[in-house]
Amino acid sequence: MALRRFNAGGKKQKELTEEQKQEIKEAFDLFDTDGSGEIDSKELKVAMRALGFEPKKEEIQKMISDVDDDGSGTIGYEEFLKMMTHKILNRDPKDEILKAFRLFDDDETGKISFKNLKRVAKELGERMTDEELQEMIDEADRDGDGEVNEGSKPVSHGGVLAHHEEDQPLLEEQVSPSQRSTIPDGSHICGSAFTWVGVGESEPQPQQTDWTASAKGGSVSWIEGLDSSSVLVQQGFPDSGPVVLHDPEIQEVMSDSANILYELAEDAHEQMSLHHDTDWTQFPEVGEALKAIGIEELALCVALCPGRAKWGVGVAGNQKKRSQAARLSLCLAVASECSTNESVCHSRPCWGEFYSMAEAEMEAGHMAGPRHHAPNGKGRPGQQKGARRPKEPVASAYDTEEDPADSAEVAEESQEFPEEGEEGAVEEEEVPIEAEEEAWEEVETEEVAEPAEHVEPAPKRPRTTATPAAVSKSLAPHWLYIQDMPPSLQGLPQETLSLLAGNWKRKQLLDAAEKALAAALGEEADEVYLEDDADFNKFSSVSDAFKEKSGAEEPITVAISPTQELWAVGAGSQGKQRSAAAMVALATQVALYKAECGEELPDLSKLPAFASFVEEAQGAKE
Repeated sequence: MALRRFNAGGKKQKELTEEQKQEIKEAFDLFDTDGSGEIDSKELKVAMRALGFEPKKEEIQKMISDVDDDGSGTIGYEEFLKMMTHKILNRDPKDEILKAFRLFDDDETGKISFKNLKRVAKELGERMTDEELQEMIDEADRDGDGEVNEGSKPVSHGGVLAHHEEDQPLLEEQVSPSQRSTIPDGSHICGSAFTWVGVGESEPQPQQTDWTASAKGGSVSWIEGLDSSSVLVQQGFPDSGPVVLHDPEIQEVMSDSANILYELAEDAHEQMSLHHDTDWTQFPEVGEALKAIGIEELALCVALCPGRAKWGVGVAGNQKKRSQAARLSLCLAVASECSTNESVCHSRPCWGEFYSMAEAEMEAGHMAGPRHHAPNGKGRPGQQKGARRPKEPVASAYDTEEDPADSAEVAEESQEFPEEGEEGAVEEEEVPIEAEEEAWEEVETEEVAEPAEHVEPAPKRPRTTATPAAVSKSLAPHWLYIQDMPPSLQGLPQETLSLLAGNWKRKQLLDAAEKALAAALGEEADEVYLEDDADFNKFSSVSDAFKEKSGAEEPITVAISPTQELWAVGAGSQGKQRSAAAMVALATQVALYKAECGEELPDLSKLPAFASFVEEAQGAKE
């Protein structure tokens, strides 16, 4: 593991070191995927985040206009180097050091212990032995007490543990922006995954408010007494609420937050709306509250449940993870009044562990929050995994910004698909999920002319004969929710889009698969890779979900976009066709995601079949 040494004396750096120049070059090359020597504004933002900065859109545009001498809208390496040199040399090392020390000192002892250091190394994915960690402690331990005080301390920045000495400024290692929450100027949230704050006063004094207490050690607390000028209070919401900071260690419970909320209280899930506020203009009081506990200018998302008068905040640099964090925060807000909470804790251990941790923090001495009773009483009985998703959310006083992660909240949706050759439509019955497969088997027995042959157990699963209704149903795009994610798909969304190939009506669409992918992803299309599973072994849970949703049993191919953190499924008997179907499904997901995020979409007029399918997939999702 690389160690970094930098100025602990607070002196600003006058010029870059060779190591820093090399890291800037590596960051540039990492996002110059086509080797053209140029990067655009989007790639510039990601590259800067990899180096520890969190620029806003306006700042990016100004940066490009300042150094883009040829007016191409892109910048080369020399321009990038010039830009990053200015940013790095204007950092305040004293401020960075103080922030970094506080991130390590999560138990607020005023020192960094071996335990603190080991925790941070684990959170950052650094594989260090206990001996290596102890060596770092010993090197910085100046008074011989076995711990590091604020005078000489190791710090973590973006995946590197560093001990600072004189004359060597800090530059961060490259870290995936989706795997961390970033504070401006390069400090990262490495402490506890969640905290609770109150909002209202724009300039709180630490001696007169509980915000400071709630921030200590990333503890859990409830804050009361918000100012009446608070946007939330004016809309009838309580004067306190939880905040969840994204942390890789709680990714499992964050990914499961949609199901957790639905099983805690179906009405809360139905009414919930997400409001992303990246620049603190919609919820300035929340931003001020975050700033009061040491979190500066991080993008936030507020989850609202008007019917229960509950709200929660999620904080993360990545929009999907921010949505998950906000939803999990709302789970904490409503759990205390839900009779189903105990059963959900048992059925979903990740939630039980997280909720117990939150309760333990509160019982350790922090003020318990007010328990606002819901107008309609306690939550409805919990649902089984895969319960159907409510369709129409309740309107909110705020302009909602829908998130692609929102639709991953439950496993099944009831849909209607036209049956070929008939005027009517075959309506899917509302049956328990565990009974759906059995119901399909009964239909097959009734309608198939000849009984299915008995197949002896074999490495490959037997093919089943589909009824006309099942065939009609299988032709539609299907949104799948995968409860048990395969190892190679861990960390990706549990919801995905699937498409069955082999139908002549889809020929024009499948023939344009590569063009559709290029239109949706641009240069990032080159990074997409396919994983085939013709034997139903690699992605068995995905195959099962596809069969349950579509009524068809076919080999599948999975298409994955690592940069967009999205994946999709193509099914069919022929490998080439299902690969094309997977690419089309992935391109469709990307297009829908960009539309939901307000990004400009490419011109699809030359790809009418793809444009039509995007609309079809959107309709299936709704």
